Amino acid sequence: MHMVHYFSNCLKQAGLPIDPLAVFENARKRPVIIRRGIPLVRGKLVVHPGSGAIRKNYPPQFWLKLLSRLDCDPDFKKMRLALLLGPAEESLYCFFQENLVDTNGEIHLCADNDTLTNLLEQACLYLGHDSGITHFAAMLGVPTIALFRERNESRWRPLGPSVRVVMKKKPGPSLVREVLELARDLHRSTPCLPFAL
Repeated sequence: MHMVHYFSNCLKQAGLPIDPLAVFENARKRPVIIRRGIPLVRGKLVVHPGSGAIRKNYPPQFWLKLLSRLDCDPDFKKMRLALLLGPAEESLYCFFQENLVDTNGEIHLCADNDTLTNLLEQACLYLGHDSGITHFAAMLGVPTIALFRERNESRWRPLGPSVRVVMKKKPGPSLVREVLELARDLHRSTPCLPFAL
């Protein structure tokens, strides 16, 4: 079952008057989750370089190259980086802490639900693998780039109004260039404005 369908079914079972099928069908057109009181400042580049399955992840060196290119790009240079590491990426904390010293950013290890949601709501752009956090970002309406290595992206892709999916088996310079180009296009087509209250 797709994450959006599962999420909307859970909300219906909790007593909310929603139609899970309608939510699923409209998820590409508008955010599934709309919260009140969204922060007025949205200037973060939120990155989650992991997922619950190592085989779905590109190596941390790929992410360093991509983040280095983004940090030099005029479209993203002013954004503050928020790097999310969950329990599955805990062993990468020291690696990223040592290698991201010159960037304008912060590393969040096992962020609680409120911190995670606040970071995503402040995001101008989100980059991540096929993971629950990537689906959550898309459902919030955050401009999202999802990187798939092995699963059927046409079936399991995150759903949201501003989602792009990249499907490649191997990391390398061509993947870095492709993600950078998609990030530029997505950022330019969805300017960094606060969500409607």
